[in-house]
Amino acid sequence: MTVIPGLSLLLKAFGKRVKRWDQSGDCLQVEVSGAVRRLACPSCLHRSSQVHGSCPRQLADLPSFGHRVTLSIDVRRFNCVNPNFARRTFSPKLDSLAAPSQRRTHRLSESVRSLGYSLGGAAATCLASRLGVGTSGDTLLRELRHAGCAGPATSPVVVGVRSWPATALARIRKQPEQPVHALSRLQTAGIS
Repeated sequence: MTVIPGLSLLLKAFGKRVKRWDQSGDCLQVEVSGAVRRLACPSCLHRSSQVHGSCPRQLADLPSFGHRVTLSIDVRRFNCVNPNFARRTFSPKLDSLAAPSQRRTHRLSESVRSLGYSLGGAAATCLASRLGVGTSGDTLLRELRHAGCAGPATSPVVVGVRSWPATALARIRKQPEQPVHALSRLQTAGIS
């Protein structure tokens, strides 16, 4: 049995185990297979050991030592042995590892979301690239919106500008509790 620290125990909780791994270039490809031999049908709750087939699922996971990690999970499909139900095949759910149509693990999505919350679009994308997480600014914003962070409702409104010899002060009103921002060496010709 192949053991990868930080990953093997996580996969064991989902009934999976590391079959083999390969490092090619800057990516660590981990092949994962199912350890589940019998599974209860979600419709009728009868346990089945008849394997219908399997299909691969590719998931990106947290990077390891700066290298991207891709999990290739072999998801088994089982036959339902109860003829009274319309569902013929079923597979184990990976909801705790990743959402049904997502291509990233929850761990990686949470990391991307944290980068987006703390740094924003361009800075977070730059840091994510340095950490080995391939993502774009649009993906960061999509993750934040998916988590419930609303986008900007309106653009900022300039309330007033006061000019002094070296500094201009602009009050930007987004929300009542928004602080006043000081802009140094502001050209008054650019403000109308």
